[in-house]
Amino acid sequence: MADWTPEQVLEVLQNAMAERDVRYEQRFLAQERAVQIALEGSSREFHEHLNQYRDETRVAMEAAEKAIDKAERATELRFSSVNEFRAQLADQVNTFLPRTEAHALIDKVAERTSANNTRLDKLEGASGSTQQARTVLMGALALVLTLVGIAVAVAVAVLTR
Repeated sequence: MADWTPEQVLEVLQNAMAERDVRYEQRFLAQERAVQIALEGSSREFHEHLNQYRDETRVAMEAAEKAIDKAERATELRFSSVNEFRAQLADQVNTFLPRTEAHALIDKVAERTSANNTRLDKLEGASGSTQQARTVLMGALALVLTLVGIAVAVAVAVLTR
C-alpha cells in the first residue's frame, strides 16, 4: 500500500464514491417505497419496509465508512513516503558543502596558485640571469683565447722568418 500511485488512490476514491452513489440510490428507492407504503396505510408493511430500509442504510453507511477509511489510510501512507523523501533531501542539504564555502575555498586555491606562479616566474628569471652571465663569460673567454691564439701565431710567424 505504501507504493500506491496517485492514480491508484484516485481509483479507490472513485470506486468508493460510485459505491456510495449506488447506496444512496438504493436508499432513495427504499425511502420512496416506505413513503408509498405509509401513504397506503399499511402500518405492518410500513414497519417491515422501514426496518429493511434501516438495514440497507446501515449497510450502505458501513460500506461507505470502510471505503473512506481505506482511502484515508492509502493517502496517509502516500504522504508518509513523501515526507520520508523530504527528510532525506533535507539530510542531503545539510551534508553538502555550501556554495559560499566552496567559492571561498576556490578563491583561496586561486590565490595560492597565483602566488606560486609569481615565485616560479621570479626563480626562472633569476636562473635566466645566471644563464646569461655564463653565456657572456664563455663568449669573453673564447674571445680571449682566440686573441691569444692569434698573438701566438703572429709571434711564431715573426720569429720563424
